[in-house]
Amino acid sequence: MCDVAMTVAPGEIRGLIGPNGSGKTTLLNLIGGQERLDGGEIRLNGRRISGLPADRVAALGVARTFQVPRVFRSMTVLDNVLVPICADHRRTAWAQARSRAETLLRLTRLDAMSRMEARALSGGQAMLLQMARCLAAEPLALCLLDEPFAGVHPAIKERMIQTIVQINRERGVAFLVVSHEMSVLGQLAPRVSVMHNGAWIAEGALVDVARNPQVIEAYLGRGGPGSLSPAPGGS
Repeated sequence: MCDVAMTVAPGEIRGLIGPNGSGKTTLLNLIGGQERLDGGEIRLNGRRISGLPADRVAALGVARTFQVPRVFRSMTVLDNVLVPICADHRRTAWAQARSRAETLLRLTRLDAMSRMEARALSGGQAMLLQMARCLAAEPLALCLLDEPFAGVHPAIKERMIQTIVQINRERGVAFLVVSHEMSVLGQLAPRVSVMHNGAWIAEGALVDVARNPQVIEAYLGRGGPGSLSPAPGGS
């Protein structure tokens, strides 16, 4: 990571794209506290969070998902969501914790599977469960989603999109979404940022960055044919 300067506004849904190996996941790791900065700083609502361990960053309102879903496979779906709620330093009352967890499972439409062990979920359902656990965080200012739509059934993908939009509107939570799914980002994110070789190379509406010669070169190579195109109607 060598040249990244960005601001995600409160309540914004921002897309993050770039070729494989461009540094997108590393950036999320740095924001989330899974990796440490060599220089510069990261701030959340004006407060410096770079250098803090991941649990402190999470306690301040940053939650994330991972490309390969990380769930407690031998625990039920409900218990997976209860873990972050009951780990809250404010010691949420059990009845309130269970009610919150059940609400989130209804929101993500995993409520019918609440008693199942997480190992029985499909990859897409496990992604949804990761998202439900993110949304269990309180406070929640920023969700970092790392390739949440990759290889996911279209019905589950649509459920994810609806959940992101609803939480963004109702709670004002900002989302930074890493994805290669241009059509989905066209629906979700008014602005996208582009990374290549650890650096920020473009930012703007998807339809505009898709025409940016530097972005096209990053994806296709110098002189490569064609263009990087969002789905029709993408914004």
